[in-house]
Amino acid sequence: MLIGASLMCIAAGITVLMNTRDPEQSAAITSAVLVMCTAFAIFGLGAIPRLRKVHRIDISGNGQIRLMETGDVDHTFDSDLAELLPDSTIWSWLMILRLRTGESMRTTILVLPDCMNSATFHQLKVACRWIAAHGAGRKS
Repeated sequence: MLIGASLMCIAAGITVLMNTRDPEQSAAITSAVLVMCTAFAIFGLGAIPRLRKVHRIDISGNGQIRLMETGDVDHTFDSDLAELLPDSTIWSWLMILRLRTGESMRTTILVLPDCMNSATFHQLKVACRWIAAHGAGRKS
């Protein structure tokens, strides 16, 4: 929605600029459009942290995956059993975990090494590779 408003603002500014012949008026309009677009961008960047979801992944000894979505520190949602899908990608520097949490609900989680300490990242990577190799983590 914010991107759409910024694009409409830019389009309106370009339209007005194309129809303006007076250079002084054109500069004033350009400045106004620039200020409005900058304000939209700052507001949009400020909204990004509120849109972020935090996931907690628990993997049991038999490869069963539980996925919990947490909103903030004080609020945790119920956990769901999840299945690691074959199209997941596990590299030493990035994990793209594709999980099925319901009959048709799929979740993609990007995990970078700086999301957690290096030992935890390594443990998660090893566990996911084991689950992928052994076909574990399937819901029963």
